[in-house]
Amino acid sequence: MNLTGVLGSQVGITLNSTTTRSFEQDRNFKDTWHAALGARYRYRPQWILSAGLVYDSSPLDDGDRTIDLPLDRQIRLGLGAEYLKRDDFVLGFSYVYLNAGDAEVDQSGGPLTGDIKGEFDRNALHFFNVSARWRF
Repeated sequence: MNLTGVLGSQVGITLNSTTTRSFEQDRNFKDTWHAALGARYRYRPQWILSAGLVYDSSPLDDGDRTIDLPLDRQIRLGLGAEYLKRDDFVLGFSYVYLNAGDAEVDQSGGPLTGDIKGEFDRNALHFFNVSARWRF
């Protein structure tokens, strides 16, 4: 199965077979809103510390959420630091915790696939980053 493109909330799907069949499914995506707050602080001449908090509303109502995109509201907390080794060389370190809500799923699949109901107890991701920047 290949996703062939997204236009609005329509998701095109192509089934690979000797007789190709295509169809679209309306996923009922809705507009979201985003709010963020962040700060940077020069701790010492060589160190810059940063922190941020982000909220994104869910692009799906609970009744429209499916198991292939169990996306709920998202809250991110990020921490970072930059070490200015020289004027032309900077090392960066960051960590972001993403809490993606409980993502309750109540998907009706019909007689062939059945129904899927449940929620994710821990719908979270952890991001770690190390970077280096040279200026020429």
